[in-house]
Amino acid sequence: MKSSARLKFFTLIELLIVISIIGIIISISFVSFSNVRQKGRDTKRIADIKLIQKSLEDYYRDEGSYPATLTPGQSLIGSSSNTIYMQIIPQNPSPKNDGVCPDREYTYEIAATSTSYKMDFCLSESTAQLTAGEKCATPQGVLNRDCFLCGDTISYSGEPYPTVLIGGQCWLAKNLNVGTKINSGSSEPACHDVSSGSGHWSCQVDPATVEKYCYNDDASSECATYGGLYEWAEAMGFPYQCNNADFSSGSSNCGTANTYTVANEHQGICPSGWHIANYADTAILDNYLGGLEVAGGKIKEAGTTHWSSPNTGADNSSNFTGLPGGYRNCNGAYFSLQYNGIFLISTKPANTINSGIVDLAFNATTAAEYDIYRVAGHSIRCVKN
Repeated sequence: MKSSARLKFFTLIELLIVISIIGIIISISFVSFSNVRQKGRDTKRIADIKLIQKSLEDYYRDEGSYPATLTPGQSLIGSSSNTIYMQIIPQNPSPKNDGVCPDREYTYEIAATSTSYKMDFCLSESTAQLTAGEKCATPQGVLNRDCFLCGDTISYSGEPYPTVLIGGQCWLAKNLNVGTKINSGSSEPACHDVSSGSGHWSCQVDPATVEKYCYNDDASSECATYGGLYEWAEAMGFPYQCNNADFSSGSSNCGTANTYTVANEHQGICPSGWHIANYADTAILDNYLGGLEVAGGKIKEAGTTHWSSPNTGADNSSNFTGLPGGYRNCNGAYFSLQYNGIFLISTKPANTINSGIVDLAFNATTAAEYDIYRVAGHSIRCVKN
């Protein structure tokens, strides 16, 4: 009986060992299978890019220029003919964010002369010729790097934006100017008081359209020179009610059916791959330039072409080229053009009505930071992710 019990006891242990070994084998097999699928997606990405490059060269040979746009999932048709060069432009296989890769489609950009192009794509692992990471397809071949280098000028919403590297961060060197111009003021029929009678007027209320204020409602002069002015909610891509909602936890439904969350790198109305400057970004910028007391002078555009005299300490040694676009007050009035450049900070607001800003002044070298009404309108600078 003892011998039989001992045999039964050891059999159970052996069974557990076998089960554990099977589990390990299954786990290893699953990882290996996942790696095979990931490699397969990289193989398809390379094949997609080669096919797109060939089609673009056929297009260029016949049309005399490269196409203005190229949208994955759609057709590529000649601009002066009905020739179909690609029935369906390939899409980046999902999941797109393999390894070090961002979650985005293949991204195409044509040169200003229409005689060249750049197309961003990404590989999750190294191949024989290319390392893992962002790659750039051009008419000359595939570059083993991102298409974008800080210092390049990017095109966004039909407008050029120079970029500048400051302290390891890449910034737009121009105030954002995107969206449809709308008028400001409590007398405007589309505007809403977001705080129950206290006179905090939001006019950027259309959820389907990016809207901007232009100083004195003058798009041709002021927005073209100083960029647009944006409420916090509009800049973040949230409904206007979020200008007066509790974001102390980082999220709010703003009284609507959806929940809106403030991301650390929040794209909002910035280009893809960029985000609205946050407190961490401005801290890095200010510290690199010597601290808040002197950073303003190094950020401001030099001279008095746009700044009012004396434009204290302004030398633009950072090449940030900060401009004094003024601001749109919560009551709808405009103030301080050529006297102050006030830039919105995306990081979650401290309370239900305020957001952070950086204030550059015509008579100071400082880059002051403080809170101001979210529903007011401010300039926007974007930082590369």
